Amino acid sequence: MTEKNRAAAPLPLSDASLIGRGLSKAVYAHPDDAALCVKIIENDNHDWRRELSYRKVRKRNGLADGALPAYYGPVETTLGEGFLFECIRDYDGAPSATLADILSGEDAQRFAEAALPKLRRLLMEERVILSDPNPDNFLVQKSAPDAFRLRVIDGLGTHATIPLMYWFDFMAKHYVRRFWNRRFRQKLSEKFPNTLEFAGFL
Repeated sequence: MTEKNRAAAPLPLSDASLIGRGLSKAVYAHPDDAALCVKIIENDNHDWRRELSYRKVRKRNGLADGALPAYYGPVETTLGEGFLFECIRDYDGAPSATLADILSGEDAQRFAEAALPKLRRLLMEERVILSDPNPDNFLVQKSAPDAFRLRVIDGLGTHATIPLMYWFDFMAKHYVRRFWNRRFRQKLSEKFPNTLEFAGFL
């Protein structure tokens, strides 16, 4: 933790500022800055340690992080230690919807045709290694009424003991390709079979 964060008064967090809660973490709106959010890890969580380790490697390797929310480090809060992140919001300030939300909506087929190839290219170009294919781990951030970008908010890193794909581009590309073809497509086909079939994805 930085000296600045140690010296600052703990950020006040409460249920009123809760954005969402998963199995092992809760996300709160920053009380003073709408561009930030605070993650509180509620259990001793291997997924979080894996994400931190993976982010450090990406930074060391100089990889682009357009798909990932920016991470600004730890901070003290009234709920204990938290971690500061970019808060993903749409152009109008509304919280961005998840990929699962959009693929469950009325315009799912048209969106799938445009978004899924775009997401695959993004993961390949930025060498994003993921361990969890859950479509709730992706946000659709609207930059205008008819424009969007895709962001990855969870499931980062791999369970591999020696993650060679972190260090070698050809292995990273191979991993992303296999993850997409075997795990991500399977997960989406289970949750949204009609939408993806009509969109030509399956």
